[in-house]
Order: sequence, then structure tokens, then C-alpha cells
Amino acid sequence: MQAHIFQRYIWLVNTIAAAGQITKADLDARWSRSSLNDEHEPDYPRKTFYRHREDIAEIFGVEIAFRKRDNAYYIAHSEDMKGDDLRRWLMNNFAVNNALTESQSLRTRILTEQIPEGHHYLPTIIEAMRDNHVLLVEHGRFGQQTKCFTLEPYCLKVFKQRWYVYGRPSNHPEERRIYALDRICRLEQTEATFCMPDTFDAEQEFSIYYGVFTDRPAEYVRVRVNKQGAPFLRSLPIHHSQREVLTTDEYCEFEYYVAPTFDFIQQLRTYGSQLVVLSPTWLRDDMRQEAQALLAQYTGKTSIVP
Repeated sequence: MQAHIFQRYIWLVNTIAAAGQITKADLDARWSRSSLNDEHEPDYPRKTFYRHREDIAEIFGVEIAFRKRDNAYYIAHSEDMKGDDLRRWLMNNFAVNNALTESQSLRTRILTEQIPEGHHYLPTIIEAMRDNHVLLVEHGRFGQQTKCFTLEPYCLKVFKQRWYVYGRPSNHPEERRIYALDRICRLEQTEATFCMPDTFDAEQEFSIYYGVFTDRPAEYVRVRVNKQGAPFLRSLPIHHSQREVLTTDEYCEFEYYVAPTFDFIQQLRTYGSQLVVLSPTWLRDDMRQEAQALLAQYTGKTSIVP
């Protein structure tokens, strides 16, 4: 599918969604002024419009419905889109690209994060996932030699601007492991097939985790955050299990049922002195020891800097 067609799909969905409902005449007028209209069409051709409606429903699961009494089109069940993370992610990414295309003069004033290499493997992985084909992978962790193995791809995951593929590798067939795409040197789809476990649910598989590490069981974690940090946690929870269990004028306490893996602990550390772990004891001790080690770096008692 050409990127230009996808841009038209997203333009169509965004234009209708932003208007709430829109007549075909108003839609035609907006399309005639769009920078995506490189053929300078006076309107959105009716046959093309109907075809794109069908494609959008099939690809994105978004229905463009017609309300006869208003003679207008609208996005049906738009509230459902808020709960579909994958669809929302796709829509948002394409919408940003469309917005930049529509406003070329502002491209240098809109700053985005750079995504590491590896995303070019996505089409191959998605195709293998769809057809249950085994992948041949050459992967290398930081500072280690590359290893070749086959992988049964179960799902894809994005975390902090990195893509990961999760599945069952041939060199560890008793486990499910995750691999960063930017650490893959070579990836090919093989003719071999595998049976996808009927019970596998990607969302459930990662429900107790924050990030990509899955090497700890879940437990209750309680933290105290000062009044400056609390609004940030409220507006952007670290994990879906987050609950505010105590609120005072000076601080708030939040509780999580989560696996306290490296990724989760690192996220807690980003709050610095605004956050203190209350429980479990082992995590509180680890955070204290890390703080002491950091202090030692700055006081000159120990140093990794010559």
C-alpha cells in the first residue's frame, strides 16, 4: 500500500472526526484546498470516496457512516477508538505525518524524537505473524557477539521509541523472549510454520509489566510523591494498575500491582528526590543504596570519571 494512499485515508478520517459530522460538499471544499490534493481535484471523487470508506473500515476498523437527516458523514462508534491502543497509535502517527505534510513551512518548528533503526523489519515480521511463519534472526546485544536463531513471532511491542519482537526462540525453546529490532543485524522469513498458542494474549502477557523486561513476578509497590511530582503521576500514570491511596497537603501515595523490573525501577528514579519507595522493603533498600552510590560519585568518595 502506497504511503500517499494511507495519507488520504488518515486525512479523510481526521477531517470528519474533527468536524463531528460533515456534508459531502464541505468535504469536497476542504479536499480542494488540501496540499495532499496534488492532482488539484475540484472535489473528492464520489467513487474514490466510497472505495476509501471501505478500505478504512477494513484496515483501521473505522466506519464512516452517513446520517440521512443531516445529510452528513460521521465516524461511527468514535468512543471505541479511545480504547484501542494499536488503532489509536496508527492513527496518531499517520495523523502527525499528514499534519506535517499539510504544513510544510512548519516542519522545522515541530520537533519529534528520533526512532532507532530496525523499523524496516516491521513488514517482514508482521507478514510472518499473519501467516505463522518462523523467522531467521541474527541478533546482537550491546557488547556481545551476534547469534543466529529462529524465532516464532508472537507479537510486536513499542517501548520508549524502540520496536521489539516477542516470541519463542529456537535456542531457548522453553522460554518466550523479547528482542529489540535495532539490535537485529539480519532478519528473514522462512518457509517453516508454527502453531500459535490459542491461549496467547499479548495484552495479558505484558499486563503486570512496565516496559519489556519480564524477569520478575508482580507484587504491590507503594511510593510517596511530594506535591510537585504528584500531578505528573496523576496525568501520566506509570502503570495501568496505579491507584492514589493517600492524599495530603504535602504529599500523595500511589500503589501499583506490577513486576518491579529494571524498566519500572528506572522510571521511578526519573522522579529523583520527588519520590520515595515505601514498600516492598527490598526495593526501598535498592533505591537507597543507588542514591548513596550516586551521592558518592558527586562527593568524590568514588568515581567512574577520571
